[in-house]
Amino acid sequence: MTFCIGWKDRNFGYIVSDSAVTGTGAAPREVLSSFGEVQRRGDSGVSVEQAALKIFVAGGPMTFAGNVRVGQQIVRSTRGAVVSGVKPLVALQGAVQSVMPLPLADSVSLIAAYHDGSHPLLVKTDTVSGQLQNAGAVCHAGSLGEEHVRITKDAIEAMVDSDAVDPIAMLASVLAMVQSYGIHFNLVDQGVGGRFSGALTGPDAAMWQPDILYLFYNSVVPERPFRCVSSTIRGGVHIVESTITNDKRCFTNLDSAELDAWKATWLPDLTGGCRTPEPGYVAFVDGGAWRVVLLDMAGKREHPDLKLDNPDADPGEPEIGVSAQLRELLYRPLPNDAQFEMRFLPRAVDAG
Repeated sequence: MTFCIGWKDRNFGYIVSDSAVTGTGAAPREVLSSFGEVQRRGDSGVSVEQAALKIFVAGGPMTFAGNVRVGQQIVRSTRGAVVSGVKPLVALQGAVQSVMPLPLADSVSLIAAYHDGSHPLLVKTDTVSGQLQNAGAVCHAGSLGEEHVRITKDAIEAMVDSDAVDPIAMLASVLAMVQSYGIHFNLVDQGVGGRFSGALTGPDAAMWQPDILYLFYNSVVPERPFRCVSSTIRGGVHIVESTITNDKRCFTNLDSAELDAWKATWLPDLTGGCRTPEPGYVAFVDGGAWRVVLLDMAGKREHPDLKLDNPDADPGEPEIGVSAQLRELLYRPLPNDAQFEMRFLPRAVDAG
């Protein structure tokens, strides 16, 4: 199925979704997702693979869980109506009701974030009721297990309540946290996985997630080299380059005409994800202990605790130089026998 979640604080609305598509028939096109998860078809003939960009921007970011074909039809219809001048909430409700009634097996749940110029709105709807509802402060849909849903919601609520986390940093933090789930737990059997995408909306406009460079390591086996996956969205296309699978994959919900225009605008600038970008954030994801350490790179290749251009790196590996303080944080035991540790390092913070 999928996992998607939306939330809001005083000024912004946020949407995060995975990329897993569950289907029957052919086996997955790739053995592994970009993050190393095993994509497979089970004995029942159901396959799960990283295959879709499930976030659409139509007046604000929106996402869905359920039948992919129906979900895409709804959000594309919503986007078309918004472009023609229909208010986003009216467009969304009209698009949902236009596909009803549906068999329960083809039903879709949707979450959308908008901003009315004064404050953010988080709404939910589905193809059973066809009605828009206020989704409160946090809302999720999909098939992720209750424990991980609780962990995600608790982390979001803690960041919102602190009122001290920059909105872009909050989105990056949630993306890094949920991306780590698939490293430690078999999400594919829950119909969840692949790369996660995010977007937010505020007083001025909706925007995609910042560029994130994921660095995977193992604190239990420190001699293992770092592996990297870059996650970049440009013009509605999510580009993922991975040294785990040694390839670059692109995911979009643009139609063919939009994609042709996108290629002319963006393709010349997309070169070498793991070595050349200037990421907004770097997320260290531990495959030994369950730990995520997120660094604010501010679009640069250096941080007080990290250099992405280490001349001593082995050929073919990411060029990474880590400070002694950051290394101690990455490889020490989890504090007080904690199950999970999430740390965020701004540009000028002691990592100890």
